[in-house]
Amino acid sequence: MENFRLKATITLTLAAVAALLLAFSGDYLSLDFIQQNIEMLRQEYTGAPVMFALGFIGFYLVFVALYLPGPFILNLLAGAIFGPLVGTALASLSAALGSVAAFAVSRYILYDAVRGRFPRQVISMDKTISEKGSFYVLLLRLMPGLPVGLTNLLMGVTSISAMTFFTATLIGVVPWIGFYVVAGGELASIRTPGDIVSLEMCLIALALIVLLTLGHWLSKRLSDPRTPIRRPGHFV
Repeated sequence: MENFRLKATITLTLAAVAALLLAFSGDYLSLDFIQQNIEMLRQEYTGAPVMFALGFIGFYLVFVALYLPGPFILNLLAGAIFGPLVGTALASLSAALGSVAAFAVSRYILYDAVRGRFPRQVISMDKTISEKGSFYVLLLRLMPGLPVGLTNLLMGVTSISAMTFFTATLIGVVPWIGFYVVAGGELASIRTPGDIVSLEMCLIALALIVLLTLGHWLSKRLSDPRTPIRRPGHFV
């Protein structure tokens, strides 16, 4: 057990370092590079599935925590290597963990800076959270177009707990991530994002449009101009 923990820690650390290096190396996580190396990556996964999955999680969460470009390609990669179900589960878990990491940094390191920079937004979010709880976080995750990095930072300085934030985020990101993970099953034939077209993908896209419409309607229902009294936040 101790040996496994050591290997897992080393794997996660190396994955995080690799993610940072790739993020600042210029040409990284391109479709061409992934397609050229997909068979090698599949062999690595087959040889050490647990360590490979842990490495993927560590790699992915760094991109989410630092709000770096890359999760789009990683979602496709998850589908190509792990398959639709396992790929969606791992990518969603990674996204949720990365969001919690940014959430924790905001709560314990950047608290005053974030509240000072976005006072009205924080007050509005805190009020809605006090009334709707995790449902509000879930709604934000279901709505596309919202800056994920900023949402993570703002949530960190509200009264919501980390576990509630994590759970709602994990559930909320599944539809959007699942869309690209399923598309990743056809990664070998994808040349541009426009190639992600099939009957299955069109049906998923239709379901996402329904979620978008529902989210837009619910956001109007939840809007409330009243100003709340701030309550201290706790991590758990």
